[in-house]
Amino acid sequence: MKSTAIRRILSVILCLALLAGAVAMTACSKKEDTLLELNGQTITANQYQLLLARVKGSLAHAGYSVDAVYDGEEALEKARQLVPDLIITDVMMPEMDGFELTEQIRKSTIVDHVPVIMVTARATHDDRMKGLEAGADAYLEKPFHADELNIRAEKLMAQRTMMRRKFASVLAKATGQDLPVATETEEVLDETPLTEREQRDKAFVDKFVATVHNYMKKGKLDYDQIASELCVGRAQLNRKLKAITGLTTKDYILQLRISQAKSLLLDSNLTVSEIAYRCGMDDPNYFSTLFRKATGLTPKAFRSQSQTR
Repeated sequence: MKSTAIRRILSVILCLALLAGAVAMTACSKKEDTLLELNGQTITANQYQLLLARVKGSLAHAGYSVDAVYDGEEALEKARQLVPDLIITDVMMPEMDGFELTEQIRKSTIVDHVPVIMVTARATHDDRMKGLEAGADAYLEKPFHADELNIRAEKLMAQRTMMRRKFASVLAKATGQDLPVATETEEVLDETPLTEREQRDKAFVDKFVATVHNYMKKGKLDYDQIASELCVGRAQLNRKLKAITGLTTKDYILQLRISQAKSLLLDSNLTVSEIAYRCGMDDPNYFSTLFRKATGLTPKAFRSQSQTR
């Protein structure tokens, strides 16, 4: 039987924001009588808005928060701003087509982890190969039913959940903490080879961890500076880290602090105040409160209990 924590995490994932790419058009006007070309068919701007509303409504009904944009450049800018869970993009778009958009996403440190569904009427073998080579995760041919899009999205979100469990398992074993995203299948997941994208995600997390430890040595953590060294903004770091690991920046750093504190309590004669400083905290009392909340013991009790074993 799955734990309540797993069901809760899956629910949160399905409710996170996603960015929907624009449907292709040759003009970008909101006047109702303006004629637009949509995959070879001429429609009015009003008909386009109704079509977009149906797609958004279907995704919203499935539990997603949808931000609609109208060209590839806007989609890329919005993606970097929001760090969404999923990007759905048409191939034919003004300013930047879906292939270039996907390539830019895969080159971006901020959003290279985000799954992409490419939607198009051009469904030849060459088109599909071009989309996959650009980094698309799924290809959906028009016309399509809303439930088909929802299933594709759900499958991709399930893959991201599995990846989060892999990282949660590794972190849980490294820190000795029971994390909320841990799973009873973590041993199997640990043995599963990482995909190329998961390897990139791991490299990002490893760099984050190394940066945090470097700041711990200085005695104080600066979240803005940590994000800057990773070439992202503070809010972007939080969203990206949550997407990859299931933990916010604050929660992940807390686990690293607790792990560091445990090691120092067991392997050194440093005082609690000195250990707090080496964990990037200048308030020993607050450090002790966090440590007790995480382990059920005060730092001194943890050290004494370990020495009597």
